[in-house]
Amino acid sequence: MVGLAVGDELISVNDREPTDIIEYQQLIDGESVTLVVQREGESLRRKVTVHKTQGQPLGLAIDSAVFDRIRTCDNHCSFCFIYQLPKGMRRSLYVKDDDFRLSFLYGNYTTLTRFTEFDLERIVEEGLSPLYVSIHSTNPELRAEMLRNPRGATSLRWLRELLRAGIEVHAQVVVCPGVNDAEQLERTLLDVLSLYPQLASVALVPVGVSDFSLEETMRSHTEDEARRVVALADRYQSLTRELLGASASSRATSSTSSRAWRPARDQVRESRPGRERHRPGGGVHRELRRAHRHGQAGHRLLPVGRRCARDWLSRPAWGRRESRARR
Repeated sequence: MVGLAVGDELISVNDREPTDIIEYQQLIDGESVTLVVQREGESLRRKVTVHKTQGQPLGLAIDSAVFDRIRTCDNHCSFCFIYQLPKGMRRSLYVKDDDFRLSFLYGNYTTLTRFTEFDLERIVEEGLSPLYVSIHSTNPELRAEMLRNPRGATSLRWLRELLRAGIEVHAQVVVCPGVNDAEQLERTLLDVLSLYPQLASVALVPVGVSDFSLEETMRSHTEDEARRVVALADRYQSLTRELLGASASSRATSSTSSRAWRPARDQVRESRPGRERHRPGGGVHRELRRAHRHGQAGHRLLPVGRRCARDWLSRPAWGRRESRARR
């Protein structure tokens, strides 16, 4: 594109400073788009106006989905895979996000503990759907304890508001043996059915424990524990279909996710004092949402907010905590 080059920093679009790729996509949707960019080594900013067909992409690739700082997670879950990573890996792996925008774009799960009224208003107004929410437990005290965050006791109120507004939401429960399984898991599934029947799906995810976890309360499921979780999931899936109708199969507890619970001996092991581990589970990898696909046709790379990125890389890895001494 004439007037732009790889490495230019986007300052504004149509006199507005977009905060993420979603807002950027909305701003460039019209027939006339005015960009202000800053080129490295130049003191003056460049202004470029592009005339095109409405809805036609600019042909630019953006280097980040979020232009301001990622909203990081302030929970300290004992089962969090970030805390179970070895030291010395690339910094981005230690960043914990709890950002609804990344939930929409990539399918990342959010606990809603940093969710606000403004976020709800934007999601509803812009129709940012589907979203992905971590429930873990509907017991307020237990959820706050698992997240190690008092806001965990109340943040599911936002899930109710999202569903009430017609936003499609997929949920997950990371099941930790001896913590939120058995009676607590049944309570959670019953509450999901009665309080959040509009959920598109609920996945029960077996907790993953790596060799680098220092959490003594975290362990893999035994074969019998895994079988009980699968049986409970199957029972509530049948109940959901019975109560909500045959079309509610997608809203029932996902039977496909229960495959991870099948007692294959190479996946589910008896807990021993040596605590045999397997790779942490629960990771979600999805195609980018439509708002991020414009880069596929791009011919140039236009990094956004390079100064913000530099500041981000120069700071400690958010969400990274020092290893605790074993109790």
